[in-house]
Amino acid sequence: MNHSPDAAAALLAQQRRILVATHVKPDGDAIGSAAGFARLCADNGIEAGLLLPEPLPVRYRTLLTQEPLTAITPAEAAAFGCLVLL
Repeated sequence: MNHSPDAAAALLAQQRRILVATHVKPDGDAIGSAAGFARLCADNGIEAGLLLPEPLPVRYRTLLTQEPLTAITPAEAAAFGCLVLL
């Protein structure tokens, strides 16, 4: 298996829906990274969903207001073909 950045980009480019997950108790860096990745996906015609281990803290909700990132429940996660952990 090729583990190069180009190979990773090619694999992601083949996806139509990517599920993005962060660490437990996500902070601003984690949420910002997820929002940025979602923007990258949207700019390339890929839907991104955010799987959070717990509700998003109120202080970070404004980070997602302009991003094409939808909060996904564990039950909905199975519909995504790829998982990216940030």
